[in-house]
Amino acid sequence: MILTICLSSTLQKTVTFDKVSLTHVNRSKSYRLDASGKAVNTARVLDMLEPGVSLSLCPLGSENAELFMDLAKRDGLAVKSVMIPGFTRECLTLLDSENHETTELVVGEPALDFDRNGAEGEFLDLLEEALTEGTDPSDNLNKGDRPLKTSCQAVVLAGSRPAMWSEDFQARISKKVVDSGVILLADFCGKDLLKTLEICTPQIIKINEEEFCSTFGYTFPVPEEKLRQLVIEKSVELGNILVLTRGTDETYAACKGEFYSCPVEKIVPVNTTACGDTFNAGFIYEYLKSADMAAALKKGTWCAARNAESEVPGTIK
Repeated sequence: MILTICLSSTLQKTVTFDKVSLTHVNRSKSYRLDASGKAVNTARVLDMLEPGVSLSLCPLGSENAELFMDLAKRDGLAVKSVMIPGFTRECLTLLDSENHETTELVVGEPALDFDRNGAEGEFLDLLEEALTEGTDPSDNLNKGDRPLKTSCQAVVLAGSRPAMWSEDFQARISKKVVDSGVILLADFCGKDLLKTLEICTPQIIKINEEEFCSTFGYTFPVPEEKLRQLVIEKSVELGNILVLTRGTDETYAACKGEFYSCPVEKIVPVNTTACGDTFNAGFIYEYLKSADMAAALKKGTWCAARNAESEVPGTIK
């Protein structure tokens, strides 16, 4: 079982147009609504690679939690949730079919007045249960009507931390996973990643080029040869795997100083939303199977390309 943790659960509305113009009325060709958020998208792809392999842990706003869980069940996703006041956030994706462009509009999330300590404690309890007991059924587990794996091999912690949560919450989540001996893939950046590195080191950090530079104090953009050297040096310093995605340029990675690169597939994009999340799914799934960095990068890249060819965010079919 691979556990995916998403602090920014999302109801993702994807609307397709022939062409999008900001100065005209735009009438859509199609519309869909999905349970989403970075780690939820990763979970959807993991279950396409191997049915029943994922479990998602995420907070849900009580006002529309039922809708989120219904959409998750439609896709066969197993979800454990912590209820908080208010609404699960909404994101709107606009697809321009003529220009092959994607625009994502993210609704801001106000800080909520709620029992943060209680909610964080409940969240960490659910995490410990998943790490130590697997996926035994419980009252708030949406099983998606399919069998579940029962032994946690890896955790993917991905996405931003909404302001409602403590500044060290992602660090505390990361430490609990690392201390358990389970592999952690961390896909977040900035102050949250630096706070995490003060108390523990994720076995895998996946980050894009601009986030890498802003987090570790490098001037963006960095010449390619220098960037390769920085990736190698940072992986040696941290003693872990560092994966650096670079949009349409080849992906760089290093495992304790051993450098790897992987070209990106050239495709005609339909929807680039969740390509990074889909990469995470392919990478961690293959890495757990083979411990082969080159194969894991290739699988992640393949998954990301298939996602970009589909209207549905977080999919390879």
